[in-house]
Amino acid sequence: MPIAVPNIPAQYRPSIEHSIQYDSNGTKSNDDFVHPKYVNRYSANTVFNCEQCNDDNKYLKLKLEIQKQIKSKKEYHQEWDTKFIENEFDRCTNALLSEIRPDLISVELTSEQSLFYILKKKSFTLFFQYFLSENEFDSNEEALLSIFNDDEKLPSREGDINSVISFAKEIVSK
Repeated sequence: MPIAVPNIPAQYRPSIEHSIQYDSNGTKSNDDFVHPKYVNRYSANTVFNCEQCNDDNKYLKLKLEIQKQIKSKKEYHQEWDTKFIENEFDRCTNALLSEIRPDLISVELTSEQSLFYILKKKSFTLFFQYFLSENEFDSNEEALLSIFNDDEKLPSREGDINSVISFAKEIVSK
């Protein structure tokens, strides 16, 4: 029977046999066990950060979704390496999850060569579009943001990814 560890995917939950450890005297001890993937984030003496676990679950679901879209929408990114799209997805998604901490989030790979996110946080709905650019000399990365508080349209923002996400964080944190 798996140990009940909140919000950690079932495949990473250890069985009771794995949680039995031996001290230096060879005596069994039932110290808390954390899968090696989570060792750097959690320790047996740390309270689990459930918000971080929720973000991890959101990230994993989005990652699977974007991988499906990359395969099914090849005409949108024929000239780009799949790894490039996944790296840009990782960078953008991690920034959104860590800064805005949305209640709900979805992503779409668009025909405009962008990643389009819809985020929901409290009464706010955010539409965030990040345009992919593989040109390393193009310092003009572009992100667009539209925010609604219920049905009220709030100011939009465009610019680089960091300034747009900072602006969004200020709005939804109020």
